[in-house]
Amino acid sequence: MSDKRIKRLAGGLEVHAFGGVGEVGMNLLGLRFNNEMILLDCGVMFQDLDIYGLNFSLPNFGKLQEFKDEIKAVVFTHGHEDHIGASGLLLKQFPDIEMYASPLTRDLMLSRGEDYPELHNKKILLFSADTAFKVGAFTLTPVCVAHSIPDAYGFVIDSPVGRIILSGDFRYDYDDMDQFKASFGDQFYFKSYLGRPIFCYLGDSTNVDSKHVLMKEATVAQNLSEIIEKHRGGMLIITLFSSNMERMGSILAAAKKHGKKVVLCGRSVRRYLEVAWQHEVIPKYAEHIIDERDVKKHAREDIVAISTGSQAEPKSALMRMAAEMHRHIKLQKGDHVVMSSKFIPGNERAISRMINLMMIQGVSVLTEKEAPIHISGHAYEEESELTLRAFKPKFFIPVHGEYHHLVSHKKLASRLGKDGPEHIVMMRNGQVVNLSDTGYAYQEPFDAGKWTYDFDQLMPLVSPPISQRKRLARYGLIICVVADKIQLFGLGVIVSDEFRDACETYYNGLKGNKDCEKTKLTLLRTFVRRHYRDQFRKRPYVLMTQGDFEPFDFLDW
Repeated sequence: MSDKRIKRLAGGLEVHAFGGVGEVGMNLLGLRFNNEMILLDCGVMFQDLDIYGLNFSLPNFGKLQEFKDEIKAVVFTHGHEDHIGASGLLLKQFPDIEMYASPLTRDLMLSRGEDYPELHNKKILLFSADTAFKVGAFTLTPVCVAHSIPDAYGFVIDSPVGRIILSGDFRYDYDDMDQFKASFGDQFYFKSYLGRPIFCYLGDSTNVDSKHVLMKEATVAQNLSEIIEKHRGGMLIITLFSSNMERMGSILAAAKKHGKKVVLCGRSVRRYLEVAWQHEVIPKYAEHIIDERDVKKHAREDIVAISTGSQAEPKSALMRMAAEMHRHIKLQKGDHVVMSSKFIPGNERAISRMINLMMIQGVSVLTEKEAPIHISGHAYEEESELTLRAFKPKFFIPVHGEYHHLVSHKKLASRLGKDGPEHIVMMRNGQVVNLSDTGYAYQEPFDAGKWTYDFDQLMPLVSPPISQRKRLARYGLIICVVADKIQLFGLGVIVSDEFRDACETYYNGLKGNKDCEKTKLTLLRTFVRRHYRDQFRKRPYVLMTQGDFEPFDFLDW
């Protein structure tokens, strides 16, 4: 990149991609003008890190420290974990930062209070639809949008350089595409801003490479109700995103209508449901909800379970059922699992393994591929096209999605020609772009490496403790004890009697050596490492010690 391309444009707006640009999850954008910055969302990403004892990753807060004196506030669009999940950790790093959220999103943040008590001591400022509030150089107007969680918002952000629109996560709810196109102006969430100049549009890309589905959430609810009504035989288990409060309400209503008992499986299901009842988002059908421990007291066909685990998260309720490790619920032949959710990219293999485990136990599984039991909370291709045509922004930056989603969004915008954006700016995490009336320029990129949280500590995923866990998981550990005789103990490694004897013979051959004892230990360690490298192409940790040693409980860990 030439020096000209990284030159800061005078009076321009900087967009910082701290997270959520080129990946699904971990959303965190920064807008900066004249040394004043606002943050948009602060979420986590749930990855397959359980093998290393980790639950999630989050954006690089180390980079945010560079702007500590400039950050005026963080504003949350809605209550999904990929948008609010790191809010408590952000507050640990920036205790004085202002936080803005809708009432429901605020209470979802507080419902994690046992994990992040700091949030309970923080006054989270509330906003409401169409009521503007000012943060530094920016004036933000929340616009209510439809998503798979209530109280979701996009934002109109007025800045000294022009009007910015952040779509937030959004979708349109309709049954007929032609009807929708004909009445788009009436259904358009930002219709008050039609025909006005838009400087920059930051648009959700998560579902842009999918064709529209002619279905409303009400249709999904009706289909699930019919499944509940017609189900006979074993237990019916419905797994979904816990944050999909409206769908949980539909399942509860259908279960009550058809005389079923409901069991809630998983902490997040109960947590989201409590907040939904608190805000009267859904009716409180509590009288027919039973405890997990009481499942055996009822006929299995009379029970509907709402469970976490739609993405095969290792510790989720459904995954524990599939692995026959759930304390109270054991799957049986004739049970039926309905997966009312989308398979998030990257989770397909884990979900497939979970489905196989359930099918081995005689459980039938229904997914969105076989039946209309899920609708995405993100705009499809046609919706994204109409939105771009309506805005016709000077700059368009695709956000929220894996990089192939961003590319699809770029191609869609390019096809619109003069009816689309003037400039399409592609970004990835770790990039900064400066926008002005004269054009745009990329700034020097930064390290957007992911962080994690463990033992009450924030640390990069590439830090020594995490790297050591990964190596231990891959190669194992050998403890070599030098005493009257050589002892070898393997953790995650097979140590044969023949190799123990070989080590004894090798070390005895060193005893006549005049080198110091430390050198002999080094030579023995090298001998052990070379054996596993040459014979098995493995590089286990080799820990050397002298004197008495007991294998203790560590080796049974």
